[in-house]
Amino acid sequence: MGIIAFGCPRVLKFLGKMPRKLVWFENSSFAAWGCSNCNWIVANVGPWTPGRPPAAVQNDFDRHDCANFPRLRDLADQRGTEKP
Repeated sequence: MGIIAFGCPRVLKFLGKMPRKLVWFENSSFAAWGCSNCNWIVANVGPWTPGRPPAAVQNDFDRHDCANFPRLRDLADQRGTEKP
């Protein structure tokens, strides 16, 4: 069995094709819903029910376009492939 190198371009390309998920982010000073595939994020407004985002958050997530919220890693990759 081989070692998976997460910095490997093939692995990153594969991970980019995975279906996006609405995920919960939380630490001692921050709580928000976000997308697993991009930088789309919505700050938590009100009480959190484990595993259940508010309907408005779920609707916004369903309608968002990941291309409008690129990850910094993706922007760096794009700059690296641009020709001068």
